[in-house]
Amino acid sequence: MSTGRWQIAQLESKPYRLADGALKSRLIFVFRWRGPTDEKIRRYKVSLGIDDSRANRRTWEERRRTIDGEIKAGTFDPHKWFGRGFAITVQGVPRTVGDMVRRWQDSLAGAGHARQTREQYEITVKAHINGDPIEGVLLSQLQKDHLLQYRSRLIEKKLKASTVNKVFARMRSIVNDAFAAGYIPRPQSPAALVGNLRNDSRIADPFTPDEILRILWACTSQHQRAFYLTLALTGMRPGECCGVVWQYLAFDARSIFVRQQRLGDGTLTERLKNEYARRDIEMFPPLAFALRELRPEPHDPKGAVFLNPTDGEPMNPSWVNDDPWRDTLEAAEVPYRTLYHLRHTYCTFMVAAGKATQWIAAQMGHANVRKVDTVYSRWTKMPNQERLNLDEFFAKIAAMPPVTAANLASGWPPGLARPTKMPEFVEESAPAGNRTRT
Repeated sequence: MSTGRWQIAQLESKPYRLADGALKSRLIFVFRWRGPTDEKIRRYKVSLGIDDSRANRRTWEERRRTIDGEIKAGTFDPHKWFGRGFAITVQGVPRTVGDMVRRWQDSLAGAGHARQTREQYEITVKAHINGDPIEGVLLSQLQKDHLLQYRSRLIEKKLKASTVNKVFARMRSIVNDAFAAGYIPRPQSPAALVGNLRNDSRIADPFTPDEILRILWACTSQHQRAFYLTLALTGMRPGECCGVVWQYLAFDARSIFVRQQRLGDGTLTERLKNEYARRDIEMFPPLAFALRELRPEPHDPKGAVFLNPTDGEPMNPSWVNDDPWRDTLEAAEVPYRTLYHLRHTYCTFMVAAGKATQWIAAQMGHANVRKVDTVYSRWTKMPNQERLNLDEFFAKIAAMPPVTAANLASGWPPGLARPTKMPEFVEESAPAGNRTRT
């Protein structure tokens, strides 16, 4: 069955993650071969469906040598080695970008992605790739200009730059997979020639210390105040914060252990955003006090710290840009930013307080200091006279009286300036039904 030049086959490894977040590798068999329906020699990648272990490599190394000999002799029959699935692949070689999109979608289930991630990818493909003219472009003719035109059509939909970049990231993965499989006859993947749009939304717009104090003062319950304070003084992502249970609060060690997160569907998982997200965060004194006051006695060590007051269920991170958060900002007379900006706030506070950049990156769960140096560079260059005195700031938080109707009605706390003009709120779109009940 084999014709044309032969090239020695090789074994490769492809990493994937299990549902529990453990990293493993699959064994991939790669070779070049001109099949009966191929116009020219193509590069094939076949997943062997087994882990990349020493024993499996030893077994397939012997088979690889045999296959090399068959390819050289012109007697190679792929489905003798790889089953009928390979024969279907040969006959069903993707011709267009649309064919490759469908093949990529079919591969998601076995790629080790979490269910929520797969669902997000499917939604993206359905909304922004299916039906687009790029699906009809032949892979053999795909060039950089086709991808630039596709991206221009995304921009015409008036999507944010960050959204365009996320959508194009899926297209980039699809095109790169097609290139790696040999379907795109180019010296370089066309997707590698198209960078991301400049994303101005990545510019941090944190809350100031006075704004945080006003937000905490305007909270309508101790629970709500503790939740916002935790986000502002730890830099945790909302999902990580919602995933905190009482056994992960070490008051004596002044630490919060990030070991799990709660997903948008309410599922609790130990699979975090990346390996660096598993970290220990310093628990500052005012936060320790607020959380101690919140803890019920007796309490379940594995019970969630932050609960919905209406039903007692753990808080869900998908309910963002919520009514309670908006109401609190409005009462505090603070311009609207999403709840996630409390993470930005924590980082800028630590930078302004003179904390070491490496320590801040570790607390935030970053792989390195690059993001702190770039996204928050403005605060790293702050004059000494504008530095944040954390002790004074924490003292103001500690001096706040408990949340009561009488205190809320008494006006602004002493020493806290009231804005001279009510700021205009900028509405940001949020998925229907997304509400955080705090």
